[in-house]
Amino acid sequence: MNNNRRSGKERSQRQMRVDEQIKRLVVEYLQREYFADEALSDPSSITISLVQTSPDLRSATAFIMPFAGVNAEEIVRALNEVTKGFNHYIAKNLTTKNTPKIKFAVDTTFDENDKINALLKGL
Repeated sequence: MNNNRRSGKERSQRQMRVDEQIKRLVVEYLQREYFADEALSDPSSITISLVQTSPDLRSATAFIMPFAGVNAEEIVRALNEVTKGFNHYIAKNLTTKNTPKIKFAVDTTFDENDKINALLKGL
């Protein structure tokens, strides 16, 4: 069974477990912290759809989608500017030898699904 919807490669149970732990920690940090950047003024409108770590667990990408997809690029920029705080919080709360360095990206799977649905309707 393919358990990686992005690259198509099999992911280990450990990677998937760390992915879920980091996702939970990112959501906690978003809820607890105050962000000066206006783009992050309402963190409750940001959905963390997926976190994916590298095979060596040294880096992680958190895929986000803001409510209704509004200002997605601006929010990703703002999140990537404050990764130091996220990395510190993850390091403090994650029980792995190394702490993955996090970066943020827009989750494009919703757009891809819409395109596929439109193509299927056209058949």
